[in-house]
Amino acid sequence: MIESVRGIILRTRPLTETSLVVHWLTPDFGRIARLQKARAATNRRFSAGWICFTSRIFRSRRSRSSDLHNLREVNLARNPQSDPRGHLEIAAGAYAANFIVQATETETPLPAIFGLFREF
Repeated sequence: MIESVRGIILRTRPLTETSLVVHWLTPDFGRIARLQKARAATNRRFSAGWICFTSRIFRSRRSRSSDLHNLREVNLARNPQSDPRGHLEIAAGAYAANFIVQATETETPLPAIFGLFREF
């Protein structure tokens, strides 16, 4: 089943040379991670790059054998209102994202924390 979800990118990390794990904060599913395979420059759906602390709409397919589900599509249209502008905003976002990762469980609905982080 393919799910369409609105979320904020908390952080990314490489898994292999061509794959990336993207950690999201969503209002309905809480803190989740999704796998983006084949991170090639020719892949138009993901070619714009990943910007942490920005809001995106993504579609993913649940894996039958793992908790790490596959990303299918991401809306990477830039929203200038939500992009961090300076090093202080990035540092504050990283601090808040790290706190959320340490203080919350995965796949637990967090609508209030999502709203606070989005406004932050």
